[in-house]
Amino acid sequence: MRDSKKRPILLLFLIITFVSIWFFTGCGPGPVGVSGTGGLAQAPVATGNISGRIISTGTVGLNVLSNAKVLGSGKGVANAEVWVQQDFDRKTYTDSDGFFTISDIPLGNYQIVASYTSNGQILKVRSTEIGVQTETPTGKTGELELYKASNRVQGILRDDNGKPLANATVYLWGEPVKTDENGYFLSPPLPDSVSSETITVAASGYNDKNISVPLSSDGKSTVDEKMVTIGSSKPDAIVGLFCNKLQSEKVLPGSKVLAWGVFQDKNGNTSSMNGNWEITGGTLASSNVTIPTIFRGTDFNWNLATVETVEWTLPPQSGNFNIKFINVSAYEDFLIIFCNIFGSATKSKFILTLAI
Repeated sequence: MRDSKKRPILLLFLIITFVSIWFFTGCGPGPVGVSGTGGLAQAPVATGNISGRIISTGTVGLNVLSNAKVLGSGKGVANAEVWVQQDFDRKTYTDSDGFFTISDIPLGNYQIVASYTSNGQILKVRSTEIGVQTETPTGKTGELELYKASNRVQGILRDDNGKPLANATVYLWGEPVKTDENGYFLSPPLPDSVSSETITVAASGYNDKNISVPLSSDGKSTVDEKMVTIGSSKPDAIVGLFCNKLQSEKVLPGSKVLAWGVFQDKNGNTSSMNGNWEITGGTLASSNVTIPTIFRGTDFNWNLATVETVEWTLPPQSGNFNIKFINVSAYEDFLIIFCNIFGSATKSKFILTLAI
């Protein structure tokens, strides 16, 4: 009799124990905020995809491409390589009709780049910015038309002691190239209509750097850039020299020229400028004249840049004279204005040349 009373109690205890184990080890649905492994729930990473079509039209499609199929408004290009500029590893290839989809892209804004090589000729195109958002997880580029790409930039990367920096990575439209043992690189080509672009440079132990560079089809556009060690207190600066005389503008010997030396730390620091002025003729005087907008370069954030102004009184005789601004706290040391004064007092000329 006593044993029969204990059986229901024992059975109830076993049932409660089993349910508890089942609940907390993840076999059951679990309470809100608890994952199937018994830990805190991880919010799923929201992703989307970008799709579109790579095409070619006109003479490029007719004479260069060997793997194009006419469909819709242009020739769909099969097997073109397509990648996300902000993440080169996210890439795919177009299908037989030129269509593509890149999946599993985190939410954000991106540009899509496509490249195709036919008969030794590289063709490229880049999309406008495409959004992948929660409400619109599928971004569409529409049709992107390929164009002949031959504009490049070459250059040398250096460490903060001026020595060549090997094995650094240079990105252009997201496509990477490495510097060789001499710090030299040759960029991937961009369409011929692109005459300037921003490259991103990365090297172990150094701050990443964005550099605005010129591009040319003859490969003669060059850049020589120094990298800054992570944690370095020395500013990574751009230095400029501007003048209120335009190139080839006539001036008289003995006349006055305003010059502005400009310094800005690329990393956003507001370090004070430490610059020197040098001239090979005439006299210098300080000035408080603000640089007019028409003379300002586009590489500077003029709200952050430090500006020093001088008034240069040119020599009374004809000749070749120059003014130099040297910022000794910056890696990119100086720009020079060469002032060439020649001829008679009624037929003199001012030649402005900028050189590193």
